[in-house]
Amino acid sequence: MNREGGRLSRLGRAIPAALLCAVIVVYCAYHLLASLTPKPVVEPALLADFTETVTLSGYVFRSEEILTAATPGAVLATRGEGEKVAAGSQVARVYASLNEETYDALKAVRRRLAILNNARTSYSSIKNVPGILALLEETMRDYREAVDANDMDRAMELRDAILAARAQYQALISGYTSYHEVIAALEAQAVALEAGLGTPLLSVSAPYSGYYYRTVDGYERIFRASEIDSLTVDSFRAVIGREPETYVDDTSTAGKLITDHTWYVVAETDSASAAAFTAGATYSVRFLAGDDTVEMTLYRTATSSREDAVLLIFSSARVAADFDFTRAQRVEITARSGEGYTVPKAAVRNVNGRTGVYVLDRYVVRFREIAIVGEQNGIYYCDPSYAGEGRLRLYDSVIVSGKDLYDGKVLD
Repeated sequence: MNREGGRLSRLGRAIPAALLCAVIVVYCAYHLLASLTPKPVVEPALLADFTETVTLSGYVFRSEEILTAATPGAVLATRGEGEKVAAGSQVARVYASLNEETYDALKAVRRRLAILNNARTSYSSIKNVPGILALLEETMRDYREAVDANDMDRAMELRDAILAARAQYQALISGYTSYHEVIAALEAQAVALEAGLGTPLLSVSAPYSGYYYRTVDGYERIFRASEIDSLTVDSFRAVIGREPETYVDDTSTAGKLITDHTWYVVAETDSASAAAFTAGATYSVRFLAGDDTVEMTLYRTATSSREDAVLLIFSSARVAADFDFTRAQRVEITARSGEGYTVPKAAVRNVNGRTGVYVLDRYVVRFREIAIVGEQNGIYYCDPSYAGEGRLRLYDSVIVSGKDLYDGKVLD
């Protein structure tokens, strides 16, 4: 009896010990498995600015009329590129021949005159070098701020002011009292150079008012603004496939007259890129050839019924001084800009028809809805005003990658 009792006593002590060992094994196995399970990768939702741009090949359409001299010869423009002229005013002279050295010197003088005459006169009253340098530095700082703020109208005004200030500075260090004296000296130099060219055969006048350009490219009668309203994807492709006309090399060609201040840029893209644009809205268009930015209105779009192709047709009635009107050039168009909460594209999910992300709230997975307002470099930007219960908040820990996620899941 005592032996039997001893065995039962030992068995009673062994069972709890065995159960404890089993619990320890299970506990260790659980934590070992948990340590081997990949932890979700998270990134904080931060507030950041974004700018969505599209870079395309743009083509310039304008209302242009070729000016032809009655007698061929060496044409000398008497007006600057893009200068506004009145009807009946002289725009060029035709000579039997031109001395190249004198001609180049005259062009250089006229170029300087055009810059000075287009510049503002705000600084002409400043008569000392330190004063003009201080204001020049201040104006350049304001110009950079205007560019950073995408205020192109203000930037253009300040650029003219910088030209005026630099002209006044050059005048002062050259012994003049103002750059108006520089202009007078340059005008006298231009007259002397023109006299050295001899007697012209004839002069060319503008038939009506407009903007005169000496340079022609042979596409003036091809890229016509009058075609804009009826332009289709097919007709656009036909236009850009044409060769320039031969009057470019004709010695009777005296330049061209821009008869309408409204001009257009046409670019082809696909429907996905075109979806970011709205007809009638204004966009910043950066012309990469000259690094000029112009605010342009999306005049209209044209789609193809046979393929995924869309024409974006932008218009503007303004242009910066010395703008590069190269017929075909790359353009960078700002489709959208603003600010939003940053979310990696890989983190965005659709759950029961709702777009959102999973976030880690301490140890609990939560689903947060989002409203996407922009995309840039693999990052979505979410509307900060789309707030409330169950929606993304600033600094939420967004789960970028993880398996078997659901709202309410507890993670170790």
